[in-house]
Amino acid sequence: VVQRKCTLPQYQAEISKWKLQAEQVMLATTSDVPCHLLVVRCAEAQGALRDKAQQLAAGVASLIIKELEQKTAAIGGEYQLIFDKLQTDSTNAEEVVAMTEYLASCEGLMASLQQGIDEDLQGRIDLLGECAYALPEDVFSEVYSAISWPGRVKKVVADAVKKQEEDKVEFQEQLKADREKLSEDLDEWDKEITALSKLGDISDTEVNAATVTDLQAKLTDGQARMELYNSREELFGWELTEYPQFSDLSKALEPHFTL
Repeated sequence: VVQRKCTLPQYQAEISKWKLQAEQVMLATTSDVPCHLLVVRCAEAQGALRDKAQQLAAGVASLIIKELEQKTAAIGGEYQLIFDKLQTDSTNAEEVVAMTEYLASCEGLMASLQQGIDEDLQGRIDLLGECAYALPEDVFSEVYSAISWPGRVKKVVADAVKKQEEDKVEFQEQLKADREKLSEDLDEWDKEITALSKLGDISDTEVNAATVTDLQAKLTDGQARMELYNSREELFGWELTEYPQFSDLSKALEPHFTL
């Protein structure tokens, strides 16, 4: 038994076997056995055999308690990860969507953890109780802390679902504002590039070199913003916004940039 893990019924059978053995030892014979002119004192041997059987039964129980500690730590650790993750604030649209997906995955994970509590923890607690073995105080505290996790996490899940919906609306509104600002910037850059086209003297090109470089940087940054906003539209299942102005503005700016 010490060298291998057993199922709960096997553990129960092992404990019952050794407890029965202890009882049978005491019933096997009387303390003193007359043998012709001698009296064989059996009490000490009986006690030793009984104690050994009881120790073996207790040893099996200690294995169950050790497994209980290990499984408690594993289940509690999984719940702690869920608990911490669900209290993380989303800082952008990508994190909002990731949290939505995580919340969806939590249902199956928590069902699996609940099964572990019912079978791995409660089953061992019940077995120890049936065999009249008490949990050490520190193990008792850890086990019942783990058993209380579902209730604590359930509240956090409810709060996380509500917060996630609020965050989703907030970042969708932010995306709308970002798209509107990009459109406004494109109109402004169009005016600036058009102004460059009205230069009357080629010598002014050097004077306006900084302006041309700045405009090119704005277009490059704007392109990155467009790609980011498109990716977020895709995350939210929206139709992608097209910005044909980028191509037109790049073409209009190219002669000035080259020059």
